[in-house]
Amino acid sequence: MIITDFLVCDDVRHEINGKMALAGIYNEFVILNEKNDVKFPMSFRLGIYARIKIQDSDKMLPDAFDFEFSQGGNREVVVKKGKMDINVRTNLFALTILFGNFPIKSDERVQFKIRFYKSDVQICE
Repeated sequence: MIITDFLVCDDVRHEINGKMALAGIYNEFVILNEKNDVKFPMSFRLGIYARIKIQDSDKMLPDAFDFEFSQGGNREVVVKKGKMDINVRTNLFALTILFGNFPIKSDERVQFKIRFYKSDVQICE
């Protein structure tokens, strides 16, 4: 599996007609406040929209995932887990996650990992 698109935004909405509505899409950097008075730790609303391409070499379709976020060298992480229902062979699927209060400890970079599972066995990272 390959991540073809990874967008960070303020909000992700699933519309009735099957489309996604993304609001407040960030560019290269997430600027929390233009002033120099940002106080850490803090939290804010954060949406993730990822499109994943399934390759012919992928033997199994996932039924679960987790997103793991870490910041700087700190081992404290935020993990968001979820179930997936991909019951037909597809070449591309979208994964959306919305954090109501995403924690930020400092102004260091936030890194992420996505892991996919089939019957509780990790099949891809």
